[in-house]
Amino acid sequence: MNRGKRTLKLDTKRPSPRVERVSTELKRVIADSLERRFDGDGKTIATVTAVDVDPDLRHARIYFDRLDDVLTKWLTKNRHHLQGDIASRMRIRSTPRLEFAQDPAISSGIMIESILRDISSREIQDPQ
Repeated sequence: MNRGKRTLKLDTKRPSPRVERVSTELKRVIADSLERRFDGDGKTIATVTAVDVDPDLRHARIYFDRLDDVLTKWLTKNRHHLQGDIASRMRIRSTPRLEFAQDPAISSGIMIESILRDISSREIQDPQ
């Protein structure tokens, strides 16, 4: 029996409102920090497309539309500076450990677009 104990059922498919707020704020803070701090080669422009935060708020994965070598090295080298920016600009007990990745939705979209273009060009060449 479960007498006197309350059980909490969590919907694992949708993050809690707090996790959603933290993700949104992290996205904004990191984008602002990159704009102020990143002194790349002038060719590297990246957009923060999404942020996934673990339910315990200890880890966050930051997704970019493109993640080249220059940006990857800079992010790895300056991870602590970014976490410092987060700590100073957000009201959060501890800053999540940041991980960086290329957004898989972007590469999937590019691949699908390429397939559709290929199909379209074949139909134009062979209208039968």
